Amino acid sequence: MDQTDFELWFSEAQNDFDVGTILIKEKKYSAASFHFVQAAEKAVKALLFLSEQHPWGHSILKLLEAYENLGKNVSIQIKKAGNMLDPHYINSRYPDALPNHSPKEYYTEKIVRELKEAAQNILDFVKEEKEAMNSNGNSKK
Repeated sequence: MDQTDFELWFSEAQNDFDVGTILIKEKKYSAASFHFVQAAEKAVKALLFLSEQHPWGHSILKLLEAYENLGKNVSIQIKKAGNMLDPHYINSRYPDALPNHSPKEYYTEKIVRELKEAAQNILDFVKEEKEAMNSNGNSKK
């Protein structure tokens, strides 16, 4: 793939992050959580597209591992962020995902702020990786 695919996916990742931030202000914590998960997932997929891969699936940790399998360095902090976000792909949306709680009852401002930070770390990682690829001339234009 080329940088156009990266830009398309990463732009959507940034949009999801912005939507999550807006939803925090409205105290819609479960929905905000889902958007932070989506931001991180789309950002890592953008990076994989830039690396000539065809990402599939919704596990951020698995997507990060796919990138790592290309010989790239993914820090334990970034993998922990992906692992932290993964369960919220379903838990933040479905009323039967969490025992005795609906998502709107379970998610708090504290939880969503932790997820926002994890997503931000992943977006920053993806930006840094893209910049490194560009400076090494490893991506198509």
